[in-house]
Amino acid sequence: MAIDLTPILDQVISTDIVQGVMLVALNICLVYIVIFGVMNLLAMLRGEEAWSWGLASHLDWFEKSARDREFNRRHDREVKSREYRAWKKSKGL
Repeated sequence: MAIDLTPILDQVISTDIVQGVMLVALNICLVYIVIFGVMNLLAMLRGEEAWSWGLASHLDWFEKSARDREFNRRHDREVKSREYRAWKKSKGL
């Protein structure tokens, strides 16, 4: 003997909400898969072992990239500042 709970559950859980949540989860998974694939492709092009990477390595890579961008930005600003000081000195200002 089985009890059919479908009519009760249909009133409590909306299939539209469940579909929306599943679509969001699917999109997050697809974005991660694409990023993982691109990062592994770049690692293989650099000659590294790609498939041993985990999520922590990906996060470290993003942090390292952010640090490198910040360093390059500060370095470029320092170079421009030096060039400006040298120009001012050459003009006697």
